[in-house]
Amino acid sequence: PRPMPTGRGEPVGQKRHTNIAVVRMKKAGFRFEVACYKNTVMAYRSGAETDVDEVLQSKYVYTNISKGIFAPLDDIKAAFGTDDQEAVCLMILKSGDYQVSDKERASKQTSLFRDICTILCSKTVNPDTNRPYPFAVVEQSLRDAHFNVDVTKAAKLQALQVALPLLQNKGVRIERAKMRVKIKGSTKSSERSQSAELVASLSALTLGDNASDGASAKPASTASSPVPAAGGAVIWEIDPSEFRRIDATCRENGWTIEVLELSVHEQGDEIGGGGPPPAQRSGLARMMERAHLPVPPPPSTVAALDAPVQIVSAPAPPPSVAAPPKPAGGGGGLTSATAPGVTFQSRDELKAHLKSDWHRVNLKRKSAGLPLLSKEEAEGEALLEEMEREKGLSEFM
Repeated sequence: PRPMPTGRGEPVGQKRHTNIAVVRMKKAGFRFEVACYKNTVMAYRSGAETDVDEVLQSKYVYTNISKGIFAPLDDIKAAFGTDDQEAVCLMILKSGDYQVSDKERASKQTSLFRDICTILCSKTVNPDTNRPYPFAVVEQSLRDAHFNVDVTKAAKLQALQVALPLLQNKGVRIERAKMRVKIKGSTKSSERSQSAELVASLSALTLGDNASDGASAKPASTASSPVPAAGGAVIWEIDPSEFRRIDATCRENGWTIEVLELSVHEQGDEIGGGGPPPAQRSGLARMMERAHLPVPPPPSTVAALDAPVQIVSAPAPPPSVAAPPKPAGGGGGLTSATAPGVTFQSRDELKAHLKSDWHRVNLKRKSAGLPLLSKEEAEGEALLEEMEREKGLSEFM
C-alpha cells in the first residue's frame, strides 16, 4: 500500500500575534503587555465598544508580545494583588499606555473638529443680524484660520476659548449668543413696583471683581437692559459667562431665576449679509448667489403711495369669439394647492403635477409656513437640494 503523506511537523498550538495594538503598563518594577485588535482600544475606553472579546486578542498577560513571552504569575500577583489574568488584562486595557494609530488619531480629530463646528453654530451669532452662521461657513473659516484640534481637551472648551477668539482675531464678525433669563423678586409689593425694583437692582450690577477696588465698572450686560414682564418679573438677555454671578446675586437677595433660552438668535442661517433668510429665498436665487451671479431683485408687491391710481375697466370680449369649452367632469378645471394660479385641463395633467418636483417642494414649504414658489423656482430649489445631497454623499464616501 502507498504510504500516507506526513506533515512538516510545525506546532499547531502556536498563536502568532500580527496586526495587533499593544497596551503596556509598568508597575512594581515589572513590565506587562496585552494584545488588542487595532482601532478598538479608544472605542472601548470611550464606551462605544463594551464587548471585551472584540477588543482583546488574548486574555493573557505578556512581558514581551513580539517575542511571545508570558508574564510570570508571581510578578502579576506582586504587582496587581491577584493572579486572575483576565481581570489584570482589563486593568491594563483601561489605564495602560497605548500608542494611537494614525487611523484612530485622524478619526478622532475629524470627529472632534466637527463637534467644535457644531458648538460654534449653536452658541454664536453674527452680531449684525443676530443669526447663526451655517456649518459649512464655520468649518471653512476654521480651516482658513489654521485651527488645530487638541484631542486631549473637550470640544466645548476649545470651541469657546480657542476657536471663537481665533475667528474674532481673523476679522470674522462672530460673537457668543446671548442667554435669555427670567428673574422674579420675593417682595409682596405690587407687580409694577416689583418689576421696577428688579430693573433698578439688576441695572446696577457691575462686571468683575475689580469694581470694589475702584476700577471702572461696566454694566453686567451690554446687549440689552432688563425688561419688565407679567407677574412682577423681568426678562433679561445676558452673556452666558455672566450667569453664575447673576445667579449668585439672585440667591443672596432671595430672587428666583429661570433660564428661558440658552441661545437667543433669529431663525435661519446667516449667509453673509442682509436680505431674507435662506429658507425664504428661492432655489434659483440661492444657486445664482453661490455661483456669484447677479440675483435679480424680487418684484415689488406694494405700489408707491403717491403714485396716481387709474381704474381701467376690462374690455368686453368680442361677440365673435366663442368661450373655451369646459373640461369633462364639470367645474372650471382642476387646481392644486401646490400650484397657485394654475388650472389643469385634465386629470392626467394633475397627476403629472403631483409627481413633479414643483409639488414636492411647495408641499414642504407649505408645511413650514413659507411662501410657495413658481415652477421655475421650485425646479431650481430641487436642483440645489440634489447638488447638496451629492456633495454630502461625496464627503461621506
